[in-house]
Amino acid sequence: MNLIDVDLASEPLKPTNCNFIADKNYPFCILGFQLKNAYDQQRLQFKKRYNIFDYVHILPDSNATPLFFRGISVIPTQTINTLFKQLEAFNTSLTELPLKRYEHVLSEYRLTCKDCYGSLQRGVYPIDGECINLITNNHIDLNDLYANAFDTDNVPLFQSCGYFTVYILSNKSIYRTGTDKIVLNFQKNI
Repeated sequence: MNLIDVDLASEPLKPTNCNFIADKNYPFCILGFQLKNAYDQQRLQFKKRYNIFDYVHILPDSNATPLFFRGISVIPTQTINTLFKQLEAFNTSLTELPLKRYEHVLSEYRLTCKDCYGSLQRGVYPIDGECINLITNNHIDLNDLYANAFDTDNVPLFQSCGYFTVYILSNKSIYRTGTDKIVLNFQKNI
């Protein structure tokens, strides 16, 4: 077992082996983590049986900023699809996205973001991981994920653990109609 060098926190991510989310798959729902740097990429390791993958999400901003996530793709219930439509409306509004308004929308579905609200931005809508079974009909045992999913054979437990968050990712934008062309250009430059 080796310690992961914390200096990797100042290194950029390497987008190799990442799944780019196609326009047709948005809005996209994932249970997992936002990868912010090479340190996150190295420390958050999982056992293969949990089918945890890396994803690239292009923000619906004028710069088409890529964000990276690692997690389990989640199939939402029909009720939550209504929430997706409400959240996509935030993307096409010119007004700011206040936290109180977002919390109010989530509360209509008995969802919260009290432990993950810091990730909230246009195109990235975080929900507390504890709400996962209100979002999908496929039962996900969060306690099992915390106890067994992290691969601690190569990374010490204190470095490998993180807080599971549900992310609803949307690419609907006032700046463009889709991201597929942007993704192709991004992949060519890797």
